[in-house]
Amino acid sequence: FLRDPAVSGCGDVSDCTGDGSGFAYTVGGAFWFTRVIAFEATYMRPSKATATGQGTNFRFESSVEADVLTLAGKIGIPAGPVRVYGKGGATRTWATSFTTQTNDDVTQTIDGVTTTIPGGVTEFGMNTEGWGWIVAGGLEGWLNRTVAIYAEGGRAALKGEAIENSGAEGSFDDALTYIAVGLKVRIGR
Repeated sequence: FLRDPAVSGCGDVSDCTGDGSGFAYTVGGAFWFTRVIAFEATYMRPSKATATGQGTNFRFESSVEADVLTLAGKIGIPAGPVRVYGKGGATRTWATSFTTQTNDDVTQTIDGVTTTIPGGVTEFGMNTEGWGWIVAGGLEGWLNRTVAIYAEGGRAALKGEAIENSGAEGSFDDALTYIAVGLKVRIGR
């Protein structure tokens, strides 16, 4: 889950909630140079983070979607069919944030003259990309020579600046905390 979508999506609006948790998927590969040292590359797609809020005469919905590439070194300690490992490295993040804000009509009376200021819908979007870091640890248990189950937990810094020529200015700075459970398949000897 992302660190706190309510903080980044709500700003200073008090009537606002956010959700950055949910299921995600990851796919990747590791090359073990020795039984204890490896290099790993993975792709992660966290679930969409959302925030909704409202204030006087307006309401909004925001979302953030990210694609994360990780490049990490791994150190493992094998013990029979089980290997405990830790990893650390870099993340490359591509994120898209989007907000739709609806403003209500506002009527004002000044010096006996009533004026209605029309509301409307405004949309804001930004695409970012940049580098961050990842640290994680896990455990893999080999069921046979080719298939293992694993569990891993970690934290990754997701950072990025607005893509040039996108018409937007800003940055993305969040953190992803994750727990992954899945299968590994050995290819080769």
